[in-house]
Amino acid sequence: MNSKSKKILGGFTLGILLLAIPCSDTNTAFARARKRDKLQVKETITKFLSSVKFVKKVYNFDHDGDGHIDMSIYPLQTENPDLKTKYTTLAEAVSKKQLILRENPKLAAVRKEPPSSYSILAQYWGSSALYYPRGGQIGGGWQNRGFGRGGIMGGAYSGRRFYEGYGPTRRSYGSGFSRYYRFGSFGGISLGYGGSSKLGPTDTFGSKHDTDSLKSAKEIAVEVDALCFEKWRLIEESRRLGEPEYFSYAGMASPYVRRELALFPNQTKAHTAIENELRRLGVESRTKALADIFKDKRIKEVINYYIANSKEVLDKNKGISGMVVTSRNRILCADIYAAPDLFKKMFPQLIQSAALGAFQSRERSGEDVSKGDIEKFLTDLKQVDKLKKETSQSYRLCLPTLVGEAELYSDENQLKLVHIEAYPRS
Repeated sequence: MNSKSKKILGGFTLGILLLAIPCSDTNTAFARARKRDKLQVKETITKFLSSVKFVKKVYNFDHDGDGHIDMSIYPLQTENPDLKTKYTTLAEAVSKKQLILRENPKLAAVRKEPPSSYSILAQYWGSSALYYPRGGQIGGGWQNRGFGRGGIMGGAYSGRRFYEGYGPTRRSYGSGFSRYYRFGSFGGISLGYGGSSKLGPTDTFGSKHDTDSLKSAKEIAVEVDALCFEKWRLIEESRRLGEPEYFSYAGMASPYVRRELALFPNQTKAHTAIENELRRLGVESRTKALADIFKDKRIKEVINYYIANSKEVLDKNKGISGMVVTSRNRILCADIYAAPDLFKKMFPQLIQSAALGAFQSRERSGEDVSKGDIEKFLTDLKQVDKLKKETSQSYRLCLPTLVGEAELYSDENQLKLVHIEAYPRS
């Protein structure tokens, strides 16, 4: 090799090394930032859980009047509540006409070959954080949908951190997609707060939006990941049917389905969990729709019983922010919110979910759940050693005996814990 070639090769090698140095520094800085963020998430979760404790009163219910307890609620409170953050629930956003949900146009071409999930487009212009729960169901569109994970959309924090990574992403669509698909009326059970702070059945959450007032709304939407909760309408009927105009809020799935979604948030597992749920509840559904359980008269009566009789849980415990729910001989779930106000708003939907779990536990087998079992369950939940990032807002709590998930988000000020849910592994 002559001297000229050596000089060229040396210059080329030096250039690569000089380029590699800043890249290496960038990768190192990125790795450190990820590690720092993960440590911050873990610290936020463990600090919150360490302050959670039971209140003294336990609430027992007997929906079938046989003299045996069918469901018990153990209220929880935290010494470090989030009293500042204001949240909006799906039900509130609908009633205030702050939310439009519609089909995602890009999915139209793949309806014959269903993808792993069926995202929806959400337009929300409320000023506070909009919270949607895992297992929450919406009806309409090409088929009923459900959320495989909980999360946050909108609000003042909908900037860099929320939209990066695996979280929901912004999409802008032209005038060709100007038709709106909205929340509307739902013929099933509707739960929530009426004109006062008292808990009880209300009119349906949804109402028709004033279309004229929405014509000026910008065509910018958040793409929210969702799963099909109506198997045979997805596979068979949706290829022939047009798109219904309205979406609706249908309610929350039982703790059994929510646990399966926490373990396996994919389309195949969701359909299996729904079919098992319909079979256990004795509900016939031609399209395998989970929302059809709310049309069953027996189930309506059970849910209405728990709604009417659980009022005192909130009335007599103003500061609670969570609860552990048990059925006759098993722990169903734990739901804990950092903000007591958000727990109060979500309480009707959580009671609906728990009622479905209690209704499936009619057969008594084994020993009843004791207070010691509940205390051990909460103690085990607090032993969080490792976390697994599921999305930019959802983290798996790696625990040997429990299935646990936490939802968090970052606003302009700090990282905030929203919700922790936990279920027994068996």
